[in-house]
Amino acid sequence: MKVAFDTNVLLRAVVRDDPAQASVAAKILTDAELIAVATPCLCEFVWVLLKIYGFQSSDAATAIHVLLAAANVAVNRPAVEAGLSVLEAGGDFADGVIAYEGNWLGGETFTSFDQKAVAILTAQGQSAHLYESVGAFGCPYKASICTKQPAAKAEKFELPTESPDTRCLGAPYSGFDLKSSFCFGSQ
Repeated sequence: MKVAFDTNVLLRAVVRDDPAQASVAAKILTDAELIAVATPCLCEFVWVLLKIYGFQSSDAATAIHVLLAAANVAVNRPAVEAGLSVLEAGGDFADGVIAYEGNWLGGETFTSFDQKAVAILTAQGQSAHLYESVGAFGCPYKASICTKQPAAKAEKFELPTESPDTRCLGAPYSGFDLKSSFCFGSQ
């Protein structure tokens, strides 16, 4: 049988907090001809191990390495390796995956408000921009800080407060309204 795993199957196999499901998960792992593990599944897997079960990053990385070593497991190996690289450097697995897949899709620079992600990716030689929000509720309409390359100095630039190209739609925050929660250019 060729299967695509959901995150909960991987979790049961590793955590074994439900003996009946752990037994089924282990049987699937050993009996399946092919186990296709989607990258978002691994992002969820790592997050749940760290945030819900209190695993250490090194333990989550080991679990993925063991999975990758199985002959019947298929993954987007370059994306998973990028995620592992960031996880093993102290960052979030998902940030490494996002940076890799964004680059694969044609993006040249990883862009984030996450200082740690940008620092790790920059240290690994990837182009990354850090944006620091100065505006209310995350709308970057006053200023941003941007790091271009690992050896480059941070470059600071100001965006005009009232620019037709960079403005927030609606009030900065009045409950959750998807349209008013994001900034768009040229609206």
